[in-house]
Amino acid sequence: MTPEIILLAFSAAAIAFVHTILGPDHYLPFVTMAKARQWSMSKTLRITLICGMGHLAGSVTPWLIFIIFILGPCEPLIPLLMFPAAQQSLFGVLIVTGVFGVVTVFTMTLAVTLAALGLKAVNLGRFERYNHAVAGSAVLVCGLSVAILGI
Repeated sequence: MTPEIILLAFSAAAIAFVHTILGPDHYLPFVTMAKARQWSMSKTLRITLICGMGHLAGSVTPWLIFIIFILGPCEPLIPLLMFPAAQQSLFGVLIVTGVFGVVTVFTMTLAVTLAALGLKAVNLGRFERYNHAVAGSAVLVCGLSVAILGI
């Protein structure tokens, strides 16, 4: 593996981490739905992993890559990482893509775990009955943020 690919892989990891943390749509809906539906931590993480894998699977389908990179939140991946990796080798593209994907899903599960544990420590008392409305609102706000603001 060349020094350039190593640098691109580290860059992919950093971008994936920041991309996931700054995009609350990667974790907030899971946390709020888990709270509203009283999911166990294992169920919450299992659903997060499945959705994270779906996020990645959509990113590696050729036509979906085109649509996601034109309209989606992962645009920095192509010019900053993929083009230089493609100039090196196909192996380099696979390494950079793999690192980006693994770090994205890992960061999603880490953020969901920390937020869910923090939310469990909070006693909502009589506001507990509004969990479903809060979960639905969180999903709505995340969806609108992605659609309107492009985050």
